[in-house]
Amino acid sequence: MAKRMKPEKKLFIWSLVIMIVLFCGALGYTYYNTVQLHEKLNDVQAQLAATSRDLQQDIGVLEKTQSNLQERTGTLETGVTSLEEDVSDVKEDTSKKFQGLEGKINLVEKESEENLQNLQDDLKSISIQSKDFSVIVEELLESVVTIVTNRGGGSGVFVEGTYIVTNYHVIEGISSGGVETHDGKLHAMRIVAVDERADLALLQIEDSYPDLSFARSVKVGTRVVALGNPLGLDFSVTEGIVSSTGRKFDGTDFIQIDVAINPGNSGGPIVNINSEIVGIAQSKLQGSEGLGFAIDASEVDDFVDDAIAADT
Repeated sequence: MAKRMKPEKKLFIWSLVIMIVLFCGALGYTYYNTVQLHEKLNDVQAQLAATSRDLQQDIGVLEKTQSNLQERTGTLETGVTSLEEDVSDVKEDTSKKFQGLEGKINLVEKESEENLQNLQDDLKSISIQSKDFSVIVEELLESVVTIVTNRGGGSGVFVEGTYIVTNYHVIEGISSGGVETHDGKLHAMRIVAVDERADLALLQIEDSYPDLSFARSVKVGTRVVALGNPLGLDFSVTEGIVSSTGRKFDGTDFIQIDVAINPGNSGGPIVNINSEIVGIAQSKLQGSEGLGFAIDASEVDDFVDDAIAADT
C-alpha cells in the first residue's frame, strides 16, 4: 500500500506548481507585451522615419520655394531697378525735349520780336521816307518838358540824361519853378548854367528821361516839327519847314521856320524827321504871321557841352 504524502508537503508542492504556472503565465504575458511593445515601437519608429522623410521633403520644398522666392525677389528688384532706370531715362529724355522745345519757343519768340522790331523799323523808315512825323511824335514828346515858374512858363527838352535845355528868358528873374514831364510828374529843378546873350539856360532834375541829340547840319526845305507848350496847351506839335539858315541876331545863329513860335513854345525843340534837334524855339524874335525863329542846334550844342563839362 502506497505511502500517503503529508498534507504539508502536498500543499507545498501544489503551491510550488501554482507558482511555476503563475510565473510562466507572467513570463508569457510579459513576453507577449514585450513583443507588442517592440512592434508598436517599430511602428512608431517607422512613422517617425516616414514623418522625418516627409519633413525633409517639406524642408526641401520650402528651401526650393525660398530659393524661388529669392530668385523672383531678385528678378523683381532687377525689374524695379530697370523700371527706375527707364523712368529716369524717360524723365531725362523728356527734360531734354522740353528744354529743346523751350529753346525753340524762345528762339521763335526772339525771332518774332526781331521780326516785329524790323517791321516797326521798316514802317518807321517808310514814314521817314514819306516825311511823316506821326510815327515818331509819341517818342519825341517823352523828351519834351514844360517849365512852370512863378512868372509864367515855357518849354524845354532833355539833351543828356537829367539835363534840360531851354531859353534863358523862360527862367529869368524867377523865385520858384519846376519841370513837368510828359508823364504828368512835377520835378524840382536846378539851374546849372545860363547864357543871356544866346538866350539859353541849362536845367537839371533828379530823374533821367529819354533825350534827343543835335543835328550836325540843317538844310533849307527840311521838314521839321516844333514841340512845346504853346499858349498853355501841353505838349503840342506843329509841323513846318526850314525857310532859311544862318540868320544872326546879337551874335547868335538862328534858323528861320514857317511855324509861328508862341511864348509857351519858347525853349522847346525844333526836330527833324531823324528825331534830331535842329534848333531851340525862341519867341522873343517875332516875324510875320506864320514865321518863327530858333537858335541854331550847333550853338545850343556847344553851350550844353561846355555847361555839363563845367558842372561835372
